[in-house]
Amino acid sequence: EAKPGEDVDFSSIPNWANGSDFEDLRYLTPTKNILERIKKCPKDKTPIILITTGAYCPIHKMHLEMHEITKDYIESNFDAEVVGSILSASHDEYVKPKITYSYPKKFWLDANARIKLISLALQDHPFIEQDLFESKAGRFIDFTEVVYNRSAFFKWVCTTHKLPAPLMVMLVGEDMLKCHLYPPPLGLGLALIRRKGSSRFKPRWPKLDTQQQWKEQVFLVETEKELEVSSTSIRLAAVGNDVVTLKQMV
Repeated sequence: EAKPGEDVDFSSIPNWANGSDFEDLRYLTPTKNILERIKKCPKDKTPIILITTGAYCPIHKMHLEMHEITKDYIESNFDAEVVGSILSASHDEYVKPKITYSYPKKFWLDANARIKLISLALQDHPFIEQDLFESKAGRFIDFTEVVYNRSAFFKWVCTTHKLPAPLMVMLVGEDMLKCHLYPPPLGLGLALIRRKGSSRFKPRWPKLDTQQQWKEQVFLVETEKELEVSSTSIRLAAVGNDVVTLKQMV
């Protein structure tokens, strides 16, 4: 089977797409399946790539279900087709101090361990793929910089293949509203997911519906599913040797 990206000519990718201080991206970003889906995407639909970044220390079922819920919601309610879903594990420079500050070092997983766990988790979710660009870069990269970079990368790849460039959509929980991601950065999309009926950040949520200038870039996703699973909860369960809770979350 072809490796991700091996059907793309990377020799002429400009610095704005890969960054001069980053290592070779040839096999770090999945492109093959996404390009095939873009080719098949109807012309009257906007091709979209969902992307999430995070520590994934460890990955859990809600990380994956968020992608599936959002894909179904967008395709059912908008003239768009999700052609790819990407998970991007954060760099060790960010994850290690974050985890070891509050937990024993045994609960810290380096990038290689987190990458392996994500690969195992994705075996039952073939539509979702892992991008190694962020975790394998020579330094920590901020969330928005990662998304901008991947968006530029796919625009270049699609230009090479004479395909329409997809809209890169950041997928986050509604708690990320406090991180000033709305309105979304120029040229990017934003998908906010929350549990239906949630009152969290309720005063700010309705305002999003009135921003018509962002209606093709902002997707407000509501779900009946419980969204309280977290890597923090898994680590706490591990500290307490709570095997039942661990089985429910992972």
